[in-house]
Amino acid sequence: MKITKYSIIAIVSVSLITGCVAYGIHTMFLTPEDPEKKLLEEYEKVTENASGPPVITTYGKIPEFENEEQIRDWLNNLDEIRKGVRSEMRPYFYPEGIVVGCGYHYDGYMSISFEKDIVVEKPLMDEIYGIIDKQANEMGIQDVPVVFDLEGLPEESSTDKGTEVESMLKMYEIPKAS
Repeated sequence: MKITKYSIIAIVSVSLITGCVAYGIHTMFLTPEDPEKKLLEEYEKVTENASGPPVITTYGKIPEFENEEQIRDWLNNLDEIRKGVRSEMRPYFYPEGIVVGCGYHYDGYMSISFEKDIVVEKPLMDEIYGIIDKQANEMGIQDVPVVFDLEGLPEESSTDKGTEVESMLKMYEIPKAS
């Protein structure tokens, strides 16, 4: 069998076409179209080697970044959202509520943590996401990514700073209930 330049071109062309079709089929059927599913998969990738808290669900989607400045700006936005919702979130925080953590992760999403031994209903998460989403919308941000997970309660501490709960409230700048 004689191999000519035309047969090489034909083989390469068929390989490229087959590869492109296979990639198109892969992205069409295997790439999640649901942004919340994609956020959950991204969160699971980040935490698969870590002993992170179990995820209940996710909302929104993490934007694409082209450089470090965009990442820093995004994280600053998430911090502003966190600060903007703190007073409205107060009733949800432990000990009055079941939220034991509220913050953001350096991978680009907000995080709300509930007591690990509590069953959390979807309407409560929808309500909390609504608070966060409202603040984000006021800042011009749509579809803010939020991961809801389960964590243990903060433990009492005998340090001069008081309990971990008080430290958490101070860290999130939440006034202690009187």
